[in-house]
Amino acid sequence: MLIANLARHRTTPRVYIGCMKSDQVLFQRDAKYHEPEFWKFGEEGNKYFRHATGQIYAISKDLALYISINA
Repeated sequence: MLIANLARHRTTPRVYIGCMKSDQVLFQRDAKYHEPEFWKFGEEGNKYFRHATGQIYAISKDLALYISINA
């Protein structure tokens, strides 16, 4: 299934395949995981910026080149 999915996007330029998430900022100090600098994200209840997460990512060669030039 993964191979078939990747094959469908082989000719598409600038492709990212992966998991994106945007959860609420954890500001409570008694929580197992919390953001010590939660104030940087604005008011209580705000969310993290959408970001990639997970164990596997796939990007196209064109996207990798773009990132390497513009990073």
